[in-house]
Amino acid sequence: MPYLQITEAPSRAAYDQVSAMVFADGRPEGMLAHAAAELPDGRIQIVDVFATREQLEALGRDMVGPAFGAIGMPSIDESGGLPPMTEIFDWTGAA
Repeated sequence: MPYLQITEAPSRAAYDQVSAMVFADGRPEGMLAHAAAELPDGRIQIVDVFATREQLEALGRDMVGPAFGAIGMPSIDESGGLPPMTEIFDWTGAA
């Protein structure tokens, strides 16, 4: 089954910078869904769904973490590791 991860960016500007780096070569391998929404306080809530836990871990480790560092945000190691990932038990989206 796919895996879900919910994360946040501090602002739309930060999200746009990281997103431009992460998606520069197209959709990352295994990505089934990606959504971002601006919260009332300006933070960005991000929801990603990947086919496997390993692909979701690779996104954070190999793409998002370095992109955060490139714009001066704490890296995954500095912020305490990858955000929680949860196995989805009911998926009706595209496989």
